Amino acid sequence: MILNLNDPSSIVAWWKVLPERHGAQLLAFGRLRPQFSSPIRAALRRIKADPEYGAVYARCAAADLMAARLGDAGERIGAGVEGESGRDGRANAAMPSD
Repeated sequence: MILNLNDPSSIVAWWKVLPERHGAQLLAFGRLRPQFSSPIRAALRRIKADPEYGAVYARCAAADLMAARLGDAGERIGAGVEGESGRDGRANAAMPSD
């Protein structure tokens, strides 16, 4: 699959392949490559508005937030909890939802 970060339809199709991972990656793309933030926000609005995928998006966003909180807590108490690369609370805050 080819991802065109200038095309919200392409972004939505790519996100649907693996929403658990691609949501966090989209936030990182938008933060690291601001020229793509507008199409990414448009794609995320479409995903959230979709009756089927809006719930999936909400679950994935909640899971990302929980993983970030658990990862941060684990580091503070020395438990060695590690999250997936690119998934942290800061990344979730990088792109405002419209």
